[in-house]
Amino acid sequence: MKQILFVFALLLSLQLSAQDNQFNPYYQIEADKNYFLLADAVNLRSKPDAKSEVLAKLQIGIELKILQVTETDFELNGFSAPWLKVSANEKIGYIWAGFLSISNLKSASNPDLIFLVGISKVVKKKMADYESDAVTMQIRVCQNNKEIQKLEYDGKGSLSTARSADLLVNKGVSGVESILDIEYSDNFCGGSFGNHIFFWDGKKLYFVKHLQSGADAPCFSSEDFIYPADEGGKANTILMKVESGCSDMESESDEIVYDTHRMEEYVWKNNKLVFVKKYDLK
Repeated sequence: MKQILFVFALLLSLQLSAQDNQFNPYYQIEADKNYFLLADAVNLRSKPDAKSEVLAKLQIGIELKILQVTETDFELNGFSAPWLKVSANEKIGYIWAGFLSISNLKSASNPDLIFLVGISKVVKKKMADYESDAVTMQIRVCQNNKEIQKLEYDGKGSLSTARSADLLVNKGVSGVESILDIEYSDNFCGGSFGNHIFFWDGKKLYFVKHLQSGADAPCFSSEDFIYPADEGGKANTILMKVESGCSDMESESDEIVYDTHRMEEYVWKNNKLVFVKKYDLK
C-alpha cells in the first residue's frame, strides 16, 4: 500500500509540474509582441546564460520587443521561465522572462505612471502526499522608469493559476484615485477563485481586501464589492455582497438555496477599510 501511495504521489507531482510549465504565464510569452520590464537594473546579456557578457543595464518599466522565445530555461526565486531574445534601447540581447510583468496598466490621469504586476517568488509547500505552490505576487508602481513603490502579497492559487488585472477609476470612493483589481482563477470546479483589491491615492498603493469566491457544482460562494458609483451602490460606502449556497437540482427553476446571503458595509478611512455593519438579505 505504501508503494502504491508513493507512486501516486510521484505521478501527481509530475503532473502538477507539467501543468506548471503548461500554464506558467512566462511560457505564454509570444515573439513579435511587446512586454514591460518588471525589475530594475536587469542585465541584457549576449547569450541565454546567466554568466554571459552583460551588454547593458535595463531600467524598470521599459518596453521590450520579444524577438525569440528560446528553449533554454532558467530557475530563480522558486520558478522556471525561458530566456528571451529581445530588442531594447536599440540593443539586442537576452533576458530571463521572469523579469517581465504579466500585466501592465497605465494610469488614465497620468500616462507616465504604470502599475506592473508579476510573480515575486514561489515556495513549494509539502502536503500529505504531494507538493503545492505558495505564490508571492508583486506590484511595482513606476514613473519615467523609476520605481515609486513595491508591494508584495499572497497571490493564492498556484503558479499555473490564471491571473488578470484591471485598473478602474475611483468608483466614487473618496480619497482614491484608482482601483487596482487583480483577479485569479484556476478555471476548474473546486479551484481557487477570487480578487485582490488595491487603492491608489495618487501617492501610495494600499492593499484593501482579498475577495474569495469558489464553485463546485451545484454549490458556490462569492464575495463582491459594490462601490458608491456602481448600480445599487451607496454614497460614501463600500458594500460587500457575501453569498454561498447550492442550486436546487430537483427544482425546474434551479432555485438557489442560500447558506449565506448578506451585505456588509465598509468605509475607506485613514487609508484603511473600516467595517461598519452587516445585515441579511431577503
